[in-house]
Amino acid sequence: MVTPTEIYELWLSEDGSYDFLPSTNNSARNLLDQDAKLITKIEADSWESARQKQYALLGWGNYLPAPDPVDFDQVFITDPQGRETTFDIHGLFGREEVFQLTKITWNKLNLLRKENIVVPESSQKSKFYSFSQLLQLQAYVLIHHDKSAVIRTHLLKKVLRFYSDNYRDVRRHESFPYSIGSVVKSIEPDLSNRDDLFEEIRRRLDFKGQDRYMVHIYPSLLNVISALHENVQSVYGVEFNDFRQMLVA
Repeated sequence: MVTPTEIYELWLSEDGSYDFLPSTNNSARNLLDQDAKLITKIEADSWESARQKQYALLGWGNYLPAPDPVDFDQVFITDPQGRETTFDIHGLFGREEVFQLTKITWNKLNLLRKENIVVPESSQKSKFYSFSQLLQLQAYVLIHHDKSAVIRTHLLKKVLRFYSDNYRDVRRHESFPYSIGSVVKSIEPDLSNRDDLFEEIRRRLDFKGQDRYMVHIYPSLLNVISALHENVQSVYGVEFNDFRQMLVA
């Protein structure tokens, strides 16, 4: 029996960052930097096999696949004051709810929709956001608290995708996503000290070919969920139990 194979592409941007994607993934290719150049194509019978070949080519050692996400229906958090908020991950949230739960402005919400970064589901005249999109919107608000942060659209898509892709894996809730050029990676938990965080990132960079990098570090999923929790408690308090049974605080 012959195992079917697929072609994967390795791209390099001028800032020294790499992107790796299946040749059939046009949406991922659209997120590449305009200056990105195709380095090579790799044929493999699985994503894991292709990644291992990429790692071998770049001298990165062995590729370790991410663990499978845990299947659950709710995300909950309890703060030091004993207040608990439980989020139904299958819930849908209208725009007014989104405004209250994330503190996002109308202009920013509309901008994210127009840029096809976070696009709501439509039902006749109503628009709804999923829980994963709610996390993306809250992350966006936290990121833009830093007025000096200027993130290009294609990179913002990748950063916000970290939150929607990983919220089901509780082992990633304390990981900090960060970007170098157009590449988004993450640092594992237990690095809450800023100096330790930067030291860990520095050890991952190759200063032989480049002596300076621009690194952006973003909120963890726990930071995002905690912000939602605080918004829930400040807006609804104990009465939030009656709120359409979408969330229970």
